[in-house]
Amino acid sequence: MSAAAAAAAASAANVAVIGGGISGAVCASLLAARGVAVTLFDSGRGAGGRMAQRRCSTNLLPGPRVLVPR
Repeated sequence: MSAAAAAAAASAANVAVIGGGISGAVCASLLAARGVAVTLFDSGRGAGGRMAQRRCSTNLLPGPRVLVPR
């Protein structure tokens, strides 16, 4: 397949990326940079996965509680 044919095929493609974490976001970004129409789906309220910002109603940070002896 020639480069022109590959570019035409890429511009006609519609791709769904499942997962809006860092891997899904990079994948969607690279595909979009090459002219592919991308739709990004994530199960959370917004994209980001583990790198997304979350607000808490308490002063405690989310995550495991670890006590380190001195």
